Amino acid sequence: MGKPALKFGHSSKERMLSDMDVIRQEPWSKDNVFLSKGGGIGPGWEYNSLSATGSDRLLSFRKYEIREPSEFKSEISEPVICLSIRCGYKGKIGFPEALSDPYFEERENFLFWTCERKVERYLSKGEHVQVDLFIRPEALYHLEHIEVIKAIIEQSTLGEYYLFELGRDGRVDNFLLEFLNELEEKPPATARFSYLCDCLLLLYLGETIDDLSFSAVKDGEVLKSIKNVGKQRHFLPTYAQHEIIMDLQGKSNEKLVQKFWSCYALVDKKKDAWEREIALAKEVRKCTDAILGDTKKELAKLYLRITKILQEALDKFEMDKKERHIIRRSILHAFKLSFYLQRPDNEDLTFYYSCMGDPFSFDDEEFNLVSDVEFALYDSVPAYFVIPDNISEYRACYNQRAVGGNFKKSPIFGDKESISIEVTQLYSDLMEHFLASLDFGEDMCIATNEIIRELDTAYESDDLISLLQIEIEYFAADRRYIEFQKDDRLKWFIVALCAEDDMLDAALDELKMNSKYEDLQKYHALRKNMSRFKNTIEKQRSSLNNRLTLFAIKLRGVPEILSFEQINDLAMTILSLKR
Repeated sequence: MGKPALKFGHSSKERMLSDMDVIRQEPWSKDNVFLSKGGGIGPGWEYNSLSATGSDRLLSFRKYEIREPSEFKSEISEPVICLSIRCGYKGKIGFPEALSDPYFEERENFLFWTCERKVERYLSKGEHVQVDLFIRPEALYHLEHIEVIKAIIEQSTLGEYYLFELGRDGRVDNFLLEFLNELEEKPPATARFSYLCDCLLLLYLGETIDDLSFSAVKDGEVLKSIKNVGKQRHFLPTYAQHEIIMDLQGKSNEKLVQKFWSCYALVDKKKDAWEREIALAKEVRKCTDAILGDTKKELAKLYLRITKILQEALDKFEMDKKERHIIRRSILHAFKLSFYLQRPDNEDLTFYYSCMGDPFSFDDEEFNLVSDVEFALYDSVPAYFVIPDNISEYRACYNQRAVGGNFKKSPIFGDKESISIEVTQLYSDLMEHFLASLDFGEDMCIATNEIIRELDTAYESDDLISLLQIEIEYFAADRRYIEFQKDDRLKWFIVALCAEDDMLDAALDELKMNSKYEDLQKYHALRKNMSRFKNTIEKQRSSLNNRLTLFAIKLRGVPEILSFEQINDLAMTILSLKR
């Protein structure tokens, strides 16, 4: 699931702003941006507008025809950084909720942090063109080496306010015009839109871009000639990671070392607790499998046999709509009961999909049953969920889920093929260390090694945090290794430990709440009494055996000669069963 898209409201001062509570997910990088056209008309004024919404960015273009001096108000859905561009006659701008004397002369172009404030504009008679580019602070971390951007991001973390007045350049205006013309012709891809927004901001900040013809970026090519940026980008932290680093600013090396060991001890304690619970989960799983294993397999096969009998009955008997609905529901429920007991093989899955038919013909009740069956096909089902062996294995899965939805890569530096400098360097250092300890076969191929796979996965995902966690895990046991680190490195170690702490909280919660650990949860509910736990599992086996006996009676004889009444009774029995 992506982040909510930014939303911008604009109207005359006396009118209501559009609904800012409507939540829309922002487009993914390969999707096109959202475009919307609008405008308004009132006594003495009229305007037309074009808005483009992408990932972490929103651009609003407005052209006004003012016949009498008029006031307008604007609001963005969350605090962001705003590049405000003005052409035409002078006006005034203000933040009435923040200042006692709210209005002041409007500059041509400026950059500011919006905070929670609404913006009011007083426009004098004449034509006005206004462009506002709104960007979330985390989308600009890769440009923090530019002083103005660094200062504006610091304002966003401290809640301070200041206007940075920007200059004007005809070539920049031409770039903006080409940008707007492209938006007018066809919505660009989100990645390209983000790239053009970043270029526009850099140009208004006075950064030099060689060969500034718009055709040079027509196909989303990377402009590698932006001064001070370099050919390879830096790692882009999330907003939460950036906040941790900001909180650590100004702390002495001694304080940072103390903070590291404090976080390390907390993480180590939670890691020990998780590993103890995982060992216990494997023990109770082994006990459950020993008692229930054969019975569950036999009953799972029986449920699949019943689905075949019911499916054949749909073709064999004349049924009204209600009767067919009951049979179809019972087939889906039987699949669900079977798949929760034992992982289906390819033959079972082939039969399941052949019974599915047209999913668009399902009613809500049948569709919900299908969803349950599909859920049973994933590893979260207790019957065949593989319990992780160690925290490294869990971390790899957890971080892969997190990276799947990240927005760290900026289009201005290319797509995922561009790995950040920090990740490249740390990956190389760690790989060099661990390669020295690996075994080589006769053909000089590296033997399978878990840590190498973990390093490769982190590198391919441009995941600096995972690499730092690996470094801490293998080297922090030597206290001198930590105490000799520089301040910036210590800050990132602390960020990695905070991420590990969050991961362990999620892992411990999963043990308590996720159904795939139901055996462990049942064991704890019985106050860790293994005898009582085994008695409970024995009762469960007895219940499953009763089901086997029940269906043996109902299926007595040759299934092909079952009457419709027997088929209907079989279906109703299946529907009455719980997992």
